[in-house]
Order: sequence, then structure tokens, then C-alpha cells
Amino acid sequence: MPLRMASYDSGLCDLVVTPSHVYWLEIHDRRSSPPPSKGGGSGAYGAALMCDEAGGTLTRTSRRDGEKVTLVKLDYRPYDLTARDGTLYWTGAPCTGGARGQDDPDWFWSYRDGASSEPTTIGAKDRSYLGIIASEASVFVSDRFGKGGALRVDEAHPDGEPILPDNEQPWLIAADGRRLAWTDRSWQLALTDLATRSTTRGAPLDAMPMDGSAFANGWLVRTTEAILVITADGKTVRKRFTIRPYGDRGNGAFAGGRYYYWADGDDTLSRLDVTTGMVARVRAPEAKRACGVAVDGDTIFWADRGREAVFAWRTSIFDETPPEDP
Repeated sequence: MPLRMASYDSGLCDLVVTPSHVYWLEIHDRRSSPPPSKGGGSGAYGAALMCDEAGGTLTRTSRRDGEKVTLVKLDYRPYDLTARDGTLYWTGAPCTGGARGQDDPDWFWSYRDGASSEPTTIGAKDRSYLGIIASEASVFVSDRFGKGGALRVDEAHPDGEPILPDNEQPWLIAADGRRLAWTDRSWQLALTDLATRSTTRGAPLDAMPMDGSAFANGWLVRTTEAILVITADGKTVRKRFTIRPYGDRGNGAFAGGRYYYWADGDDTLSRLDVTTGMVARVRAPEAKRACGVAVDGDTIFWADRGREAVFAWRTSIFDETPPEDP
């Protein structure tokens, strides 16, 4: 049976797992109704952020004893979470219903658990950071609704090194040691060489990307409509697997250089083998509205909106399930 680890309250589905803990961002309303929009509409960033007047928390639970701890209280709506080399990174928005002002909080933070009690703001202060991804060496962040472009942030470039020019409005997908994978509103895969900044256009994705991964022989991209396995040069879609619509599925997880795991907002979890194209689906006994998943070693974790909890289960359950060829 899956293990219920901790309660989960109104959070984003994206989980980050370390050997000792599971982390996520929760969202909490800070007032009963949002303030009037300065522009008379739903705010400068509209549906991209679903921007109510909201705050949040950075939360973790122990993998050893299930203790749930609020690490940081956030006076803004958190948006995207990732981790690299023991440090958590996330983006967020002040959600004031209008354009960002001088008194609004910064949009990009990092937090090294155990080293401080408060997050550190990083990156340039005149940016509007949204999407964020991590590779083994760097963290990349997009500014698609502000000045534009994408930047690399690491120890050598704490204020951000431009990778994509400001005339681009990129959705970041994944990165390996040499290239950044992204797309614009054409939904065509683009690969940018991190050394030369040259960009090549590749296969059509046909829908907005939600997450992705680089692996030895190609790229995996999950869009709002399908999971695609694409060749290393970005030109050819080797496998396209249609998934059912689900508005806030959260991120999937790529593990072992071979398997991609995801949830569809119901009581099932799925795994795609990128080497064979085969899919295994399991019905989790404790799942109801499973969303974002993460994998560490032989354990899969997911957040569940129906059960209001974070769960853990053994990945070997997928090996015991007859695969299907979608």
C-alpha cells in the first residue's frame, strides 16, 4: 500500500525530493477578495498566473518520520519550484492585480535548507521571472511576460547570464550540458547552444509544453495534450502519446535515464519507457486526484488533491503491471 506522508493544502503539484525530505509550495489566500485591478481586468499576467491576492509557504515533510514543517512564509503567490545541488529555487508574483511596482517583492528566490531561515532573492530586479528549470550545472529562468528572454543563474552568474535575447518570450522545457530546449508561441521545439547562443528549430510540439527532460538519446516533452519523445537533434518525434486533459497536472518525473512518470488527476499513475515506447499504468489504492510526481531511487511520490496528502509508493509496482503500447 502507498504510504501517506503528510497533509497537503492548496498547493502547487510540483514536488522536489531529496534523500531526507519532500518539498512543495502551498498557496493560501491572504484576503477574502482580490484588490481592484489597476487596469480594470484580471491583472497584468492574467491566466498565466491565475493571479488572486494570495500568499504561500515553502513546505517540507520528512521522509523518515513524516514531520511537516513550514520553512518560509511567502507574501506573494509562488509559481514554479525546482532544485539543484541542495538548493531550492522558485519564482512567484506579487499578485496585486496590476503591473509590478517598485514596492512589490522580487520574483526569484533561492533557499538552502539548514543554512538560513529566510530565502535569498537572486537575479536581476527588473525582470518578471516565471518558468524555471534546472540542469546538473545551472538553473534557467524565463521572463516571457516582462522584458523577455531567458537567463542562466549559477555560482558564476548570480545576477543572471542572458541565454535567449529579450525579443523572445520562451517556455523553457529542459537543458543538458550543451543546450537549452524551449519554445515560443509557435510551439516548435528550439535548441539553443549554451556556448555559441545559436538556435536551431526542430519538431512541432502542437501544444503548450508543461515539462520536459533531456536524456542520452533525445528529449522528452509533455505538452497539454501529449507526451513526445524527440530525437537528440530535436528534428523528429519518435513517439507521441496522447494524454487526457487535466488543467493542473503538475510536473512529471524522469528517472533512471529511461522512465518518465506522471499523474492524470485521477487514481492512476503512469510510466513511459522511452526506449520501448511502452506505458505501464497502475491504480494506486490511496489515490483520488493524483497530480505532480517525483521519483527518488525506488520510490515514487505524488501530491493528491482529493486525499489532501502527499504519498510515497514503490516504483517496482510498475514492473508488476503488464505494459501497453499506446
